[in-house]
Amino acid sequence: MFGCLCYSHLKSKYKDKFAPRSHKCIFVGYLYGKKGWNVYDLETKETIISQDVVFHETIFPVSKHHLGSKKTKD
Repeated sequence: MFGCLCYSHLKSKYKDKFAPRSHKCIFVGYLYGKKGWNVYDLETKETIISQDVVFHETIFPVSKHHLGSKKTKD
């Protein structure tokens, strides 16, 4: 689903077993003629194409609930 949370695998140049192995992203869409998914990286704030992605289709980080809206007491 478009806008859902996903984790894109990082291909690191330097082998460090304590380095993060994925980035938290938002699924943006598909690209015609490319193998992979177009995702928006929440940490680096850039759009990347990745073939190795794990999707969480029930979590939407950009929805109104996750944007920091506070509930008001009546």
